[in-house]
Amino acid sequence: MPLTAEEKKLWVEALRSGDYKQTKGTLHNLDDGGFCCLGLGALVLNVSSKQYMGVHAGNSREGPQSVYQWWANRLGNPSVNLLTRMNDRGDTFDEIADWIDVRIEDATQSQLRCDEEKL
Repeated sequence: MPLTAEEKKLWVEALRSGDYKQTKGTLHNLDDGGFCCLGLGALVLNVSSKQYMGVHAGNSREGPQSVYQWWANRLGNPSVNLLTRMNDRGDTFDEIADWIDVRIEDATQSQLRCDEEKL
């Protein structure tokens, strides 16, 4: 099931807001308060709490698999893997938000594309 238009909007707005620190290698770093792009999305979409996703510095745990599975169900594994790589190689939240805007279809866009293909 793809993201709804509202879910995509909330996620992109949070990424662009400047209100959240970015981190690498985990959904949420409990020590510095940073998020990866998927962790921030999970937070603003109420998929998971900060404490459930969070790890302390030096802990190798990436985050709960249920959060990654939720994203995989919405975006597909290739997009989840690419977003993880973009985040961890240092692409900014703004750059990631731009990519999401262009490359990730929401449910409304997906339905419109299907309808156009039927014509």
